[in-house]
Amino acid sequence: MPRTALVLALAALASAVLAGPAAAAIPPPPPPFGHACQPQGAVLFCPTASDAERVPSFDGTPLDVDVTLPGQGAPPFPTIVLLHGFGSSKGAFESADPEATGDKARYNSAYYATRGYAVVTPSLRGFGRSCGGANSRTPDCAKGFIHLADQRYEARDVQTLLGLLVDEGVADPDKLAVSGESYGGGLSLMLAVLRDRVRLPDGTFAPWTSPAGTPLRIAAAAPVIPWSDLAAALLPNGRYRDTSAPSPTVGQAPAGVPIKSWLDLLFTAAKATGFVAKPGSAPGADLTRWKARLDKGEPYGKDVAAILGEIYRFHSALSLPRSASGVAPMLISTGWTDDLFPSDQALRAYTLLRGEPHLFLGNFGHPRGGNKGTTLAARNAAIENFIVCSVPAPATTCASSLPVAAMLTECPARAPDGAVRQFKTYSAIHPGQLLIRGGGATQTIRSDRADARADKAFNPIGGTTDPCRSIRPARPRGQAVYAFRSPGLTLMGAPAIAARIRVRGGPGQLVARLYDQDAKSHAERLISRGVYRLTPNEHGSIVFQLHGNGYTIDRGRTIRLELSGSDATYYRRSDKRFTVSVSGVRLQLPTLDDPDASRGITRFAPLRAG
Repeated sequence: MPRTALVLALAALASAVLAGPAAAAIPPPPPPFGHACQPQGAVLFCPTASDAERVPSFDGTPLDVDVTLPGQGAPPFPTIVLLHGFGSSKGAFESADPEATGDKARYNSAYYATRGYAVVTPSLRGFGRSCGGANSRTPDCAKGFIHLADQRYEARDVQTLLGLLVDEGVADPDKLAVSGESYGGGLSLMLAVLRDRVRLPDGTFAPWTSPAGTPLRIAAAAPVIPWSDLAAALLPNGRYRDTSAPSPTVGQAPAGVPIKSWLDLLFTAAKATGFVAKPGSAPGADLTRWKARLDKGEPYGKDVAAILGEIYRFHSALSLPRSASGVAPMLISTGWTDDLFPSDQALRAYTLLRGEPHLFLGNFGHPRGGNKGTTLAARNAAIENFIVCSVPAPATTCASSLPVAAMLTECPARAPDGAVRQFKTYSAIHPGQLLIRGGGATQTIRSDRADARADKAFNPIGGTTDPCRSIRPARPRGQAVYAFRSPGLTLMGAPAIAARIRVRGGPGQLVARLYDQDAKSHAERLISRGVYRLTPNEHGSIVFQLHGNGYTIDRGRTIRLELSGSDATYYRRSDKRFTVSVSGVRLQLPTLDDPDASRGITRFAPLRAG
């Protein structure tokens, strides 16, 4: 053989040896739920194209659900369910642009599919075409009304969908994750605590398996602006403090003060966009009668206690006993400036679960959440990293991080919020405290006097969505007001108030608003608020916390605390007239600052009554 021909032959042989056998073509993934898939950029979109293609849930209720698959790679895929908020539907998390903008920037179906995940986006029971729209209510929608994120229904719907995808070979049974915002966040939190169990309609638990019998469990959850105790969120009573774990009844006894502006909006949204059960037809989801009873007013007796008990037991994560396998790894993202589900809702879960969940705290969420683009991008990046670390896909990389992250709220609204700071625990975010004593004579608060201008200006529904809004204060009588000169500090966490009170009449409410006030112009910004339910003729020492925040109060500005008997219509005004005498007021501001005697900042310790 000529030398040239020999060289070419040896080269061809070497190339064949190095290349190995021809790579087998990757077969297309099975169609999820039997739905046809179509290319959408770099991913495959597999929608429910008609009502006839809806997926029957465990009780036959038809669910409108789409699936977005990676454009490459072989199934089964790590899978994440993205759950929408109240009044919305599956489209809330669907985007043709993986980058997207706003709160869905890199937090949407296309983005996670490009990262190697199968993404499930259902319309939750009673919304969208999961029996929500009137023209979607086929005969099999008899039980398709809103069950208000019930562990026995909406949570089990999600579990049913995941089980079907596992049996079809689409979803990896060891890599199932769930995330969602608001209503979807509360549901995500429940699924994390249920983990490997389903809750049956009779309230008992059973192992979660796919229809074919594969044992299943949630591997990770990333609830965003969720509730953990829905009864306490909708009727706050001021009894929970984030320095200890909540008791089972802390959010219900006594019945709290309805957040009226939010309840009105949510009920209107349910009727306008969803399927609300006929009054009296569904004791576990009787939204119309529940709302009517709260609107009827005080006193709230055994009937309201029964409503709150139902909401806590079946519509809240905190009521769930822990599984033998524990709770799924969680990252809870919660908004400092959220006036619907403030940060205490995340912290109830955090303290009850002894610090197991990770936390991300910042200026976002329901109004008055700031929701700045850079803040949402940082939050969504934290969610992505948590999902990648907990439920990895082939092409993803996990970056190490500490369990708690927090950002400061910066004003004005156009200013970017502070950088992400990381901590080992929630308690580590406030090593210091500024403890301020009110002093002076006893002040008397009257229920028939209010700062109507501030009530309207800072109502998150119809007032402002800007956490940086400032107004000039009124000077109404019948309130207790305390003012202090700031030594310069950064608030980080939930302010707390201790006081001695004597109530005449009631039941009533003690409303607190904390302001950062300009010492010259007196224009003031609301930086925290809260409420304490007063029982009839209550007297003694009390302690209660306000909503948390991360916020710098510069040296020389005025810290102004206002205590009043109402904040209508954010809170529902009390029906009975009352007065409350207040003395011995102490205001605790947890600080990011370390103890510093020159500024009066000492080491943080839980505020005690007395």
